[in-house]
Amino acid sequence: MSTLEDLEQQVRAETRLTSAATGVDILLPQHFVSIVRGGLHVRNTGVSRECKVEILTRNAPAVGEPAAIFACRAVGWFDSSEVAALNTGKLLLIWKREGKQGEIVVAERSVGRIELGWWLRHAYIGSGCVWFEENLFCRFTLPILGPSSPQPRDCTGRITFASDQTTIKFVINPRDGESSTATIASALAWGWARLRGRYVAAAEGSQPGYQSQSGRTIFYPSDQARLAELSDEQRLILLALAVWPWALYKGGGT
Repeated sequence: MSTLEDLEQQVRAETRLTSAATGVDILLPQHFVSIVRGGLHVRNTGVSRECKVEILTRNAPAVGEPAAIFACRAVGWFDSSEVAALNTGKLLLIWKREGKQGEIVVAERSVGRIELGWWLRHAYIGSGCVWFEENLFCRFTLPILGPSSPQPRDCTGRITFASDQTTIKFVINPRDGESSTATIASALAWGWARLRGRYVAAAEGSQPGYQSQSGRTIFYPSDQARLAELSDEQRLILLALAVWPWALYKGGGT
């Protein structure tokens, strides 16, 4: 069994939904802009990483089951082999990447590919591109201060659509509750320590970089009209892109 096949089996098992308990199709535009992140597990050892994220809708009743689950695993030098899965109950997305490029499969059908830029692959910042049905679909960009750093303002990524060059944002982590001045100072200290190789992993709920997103939507409601122009498969890809950055950083909840 190849490395990618082994990783795929693992993420498929981790994202298997027992039921469509919420009764909410989160890919519908009106629900898509109410998505929030639930439980999170992240582990990054430097030679391998894994991530599992529960995805909820803000207004859904408490049913005990997430509306969707995202999981990702990567191994090798600079995470050279990676498989991610996102299961909404209605649709299952898998992407399998070797090196900088990977295939995107939705409902067992190849629909496109993803390509990571040099900085994104090696330093977890910068941009990448997604092709859908052979056409360039979007470019996505991750910030320099990722979710494991203190947040002086909302930590957001950007998606720019190739068709009309419009840009939307997605929230990776909300800003910290402390004053902006204190948080900026904390962020600068964090960045300096990281440059010097002194990285301290953060645990969710105990460090500024890993706070709960309950009640805070991943996508902005003001972008609902633009998101409504996309297909379910395209919105599924955007959701995977928006949740995937949590897989890149050390620390996280268990």
